[in-house]
Amino acid sequence: MHGKTIEIFLSNGTADGIVTAEISNWNGKVIKIPRNGMEECGKAFEETKNVGIYLLLVNDDVSNELVDIYVGESENVFERLKQHISSYNSENGKENFYWHTALSFVGKDLNKANIRFIESELSKIIKQNGKYKVLNQYGNDIPLKRAHKAAALEFIDNMKLVINALGYGVLKEVGEGKENAELLSCNVEGRIATGFVSAGGFTVLKGSVVSTDTASALQKGYKKLRDELEHRKIIVNNEFVKDYEFNSPSAAASVVKGFAASGNVIWKNKDGKTLKEL
Repeated sequence: MHGKTIEIFLSNGTADGIVTAEISNWNGKVIKIPRNGMEECGKAFEETKNVGIYLLLVNDDVSNELVDIYVGESENVFERLKQHISSYNSENGKENFYWHTALSFVGKDLNKANIRFIESELSKIIKQNGKYKVLNQYGNDIPLKRAHKAAALEFIDNMKLVINALGYGVLKEVGEGKENAELLSCNVEGRIATGFVSAGGFTVLKGSVVSTDTASALQKGYKKLRDELEHRKIIVNNEFVKDYEFNSPSAAASVVKGFAASGNVIWKNKDGKTLKEL
């Protein structure tokens, strides 16, 4: 990978307003639109009235953490976002989720065929990540000519890069970087859980086991997280069936061990050195 230059523009001088981000020599653009910025968006950002893909970010009402994502595509992104708001506000509207931020992706080379392909691919990435629920159902794979598919996949790579730079890791593929990472493990009732320090915290790898006893010692927040992982079938029969990235080594250690645990002490490398020592 070579270095990249990303130009970020804050429309009102703060990160709370509309933000645009572009990579040098890429004809695509990411536009972050807060819900209360729709009026400004319609007046000053004409590019959002073109073909594009968008992500609607939905937070949990209690924890205020991002939990759900709606993935969509439209030939006029701005008008489609207005429809989402109208549907939520209407008594007869079908939508019952409240999105606070829209991440829209527009570009000169986007068309009806490849935005449907990109929408489907993004939905798969988010679903496989396991950290967020995809609110909408996506259909079968969208057929594209080989050259057009390659261009669409390159567009997705740039989308990932730019929104990561904006602080949204929603398109990260879990397990990224494990090839070059030092693996750490801990003992769980005579069996092993394995993971590594990743960009977003700590990733526990597929095949890792978790404690069979959680009710008495696990803190409420971690118990809720474990229950959610079981509900989403990331943990099945006390074992991770896919990689999962936690926000911190301690969150990973606590869910795995079944009690409030310090990740700096629990996770060790093959030589027995703790994460803290490393």
